[in-house]
Amino acid sequence: MGNNQEEYKGPSEELYRTVIARIRWEERRSARKRLLLWSAASLCACAGLVPASGYAMQELQQSGFYSYLSLLFSDASLVFASWKEFLLLLTESLPIVEITVLAGALFAFLGTMHAAVGHVKTAALPFRIPFLTGN
Repeated sequence: MGNNQEEYKGPSEELYRTVIARIRWEERRSARKRLLLWSAASLCACAGLVPASGYAMQELQQSGFYSYLSLLFSDASLVFASWKEFLLLLTESLPIVEITVLAGALFAFLGTMHAAVGHVKTAALPFRIPFLTGN
């Protein structure tokens, strides 16, 4: 090892900044793609939520659930006199399958919205914002 060789100091500051900028650009690009994908999935889930809710409401009306429930408000003394039978009547008239389909569509919509919102910050922010990054 001769005296003519300089000690290695690592990559230059400009190269470091260029590499970090490219990494951040790729992260934002990837986040934008994921945001677009999850947003499209959210729209599809919302589109499925509309007919599921309409179907559940239609089945609730056809099953007589609303009629039985309105009995609680119109003649409460009769309901309280035979409350066990009334609760059994309500549970038998409740359309469980349709409510389950509606709950599934709702959870799908909320899950895809949660995933989409998680990518908004990365996809939308520029390289540096002084009050967020401390620079």
